[in-house]
Amino acid sequence: MEARKKRIEALDILRGFALFGVLLVNLTMMHTSRTGFSVSRMGLEGINHLSALGIEVFFQGKFYTIFSILFGLGFFLFMNRKGKDIQSPEALKPFFIRRMLALLFFGLLHMVFVWHGDILHVYALIGLVLLWRKEKTEEDLLRGVLIWLLIAAFITGVLNALIEVPILFHAMVTSEMSPYADSVYSGGSYWELLRFRLVHEVQNAPVDLVFILPKILGLFYLGFYLGRKKLFENLKDHRGTLLKTLRYSAAISLIMILGLLFFRPYTGGENPYYTFAFLEGIFRETLTLSGSAFYISGLLLLLGKTPWKKILNPLKYLGKTALSNYLIQTLFWSWVFNGYGLGFYGRLPYWSFFPLATAFFILQILLSKWWLSRWKTGPMEALWRRFTYGT
Repeated sequence: MEARKKRIEALDILRGFALFGVLLVNLTMMHTSRTGFSVSRMGLEGINHLSALGIEVFFQGKFYTIFSILFGLGFFLFMNRKGKDIQSPEALKPFFIRRMLALLFFGLLHMVFVWHGDILHVYALIGLVLLWRKEKTEEDLLRGVLIWLLIAAFITGVLNALIEVPILFHAMVTSEMSPYADSVYSGGSYWELLRFRLVHEVQNAPVDLVFILPKILGLFYLGFYLGRKKLFENLKDHRGTLLKTLRYSAAISLIMILGLLFFRPYTGGENPYYTFAFLEGIFRETLTLSGSAFYISGLLLLLGKTPWKKILNPLKYLGKTALSNYLIQTLFWSWVFNGYGLGFYGRLPYWSFFPLATAFFILQILLSKWWLSRWKTGPMEALWRRFTYGT
């Protein structure tokens, strides 16, 4: 099967940009099992506290959100391809199913043998839901975006409030599981870590999927809607919309940040403030969405300016090989942190994550450019295509 495929360069640049944020946040998650707590519960001080707070406010959740929107947009583009062997979107359904099953296979291997924080299997499973609910009007899509994201925000608020329940808070803080996890990750062999992951982490994947499904599905719908509106194909025509999005998202983000700073002293302590904790969760989830909108609209506006487009253009090499580079990131850094590798688990200061991520990211850009000068696509992208089309 041959389909005419025209890449949208802005998408590749945005995808490459998002990969940096994913790398930075994943470093904090690989660094210690305790980063599930907010900064107030991590016991950090000075520059490390400020660094962790900066990552939490400006990066955490924002970039996998961007990837999720781009995935929904990619679904739209995939199901609306044209070619001599394609008569209708129905003809593409079997290929999309195979594409998602291949992604699910990659994700499960990644989750079991490399890192429990895999997102690929989530995208694959929820992507199949998109195929089932594809035929929607634009109004239906926007309604679905609103409903699913409101549900996601409510879930986040409830979970944040539950952590304040004294018995649950003390169970999390004093649990023997955290020291046990730390010992396995910092000093265990690969096989000991694999056993720990299978027994204590992989089994939680279905529960995690249930909690994250509303948000990912809402973002997929948003991406599909943006695809129908051809936002990324006609940036000049949508400049006014992008400017409004940038302004409103910046204002909302600032309000959310101030709200989080206000609520933070009342959460994570011995005396529970359930309402404040619930609102903190709502604010954090809203900041995730508004921050993502700010980054997307801001970057797209910069691409309309020639000097900035030249500066941002190298990101397209990462965008074209995003799957390969995502897996390279987790393979390399899990080896750096875990005991079977260099054993830096829990030993690096938080202030070091940004320069480390930046240096590694630049290296990935250079290697991706070199690779694409010799091959048409990344190694995992080529394998994914073979699974999808058989060629």
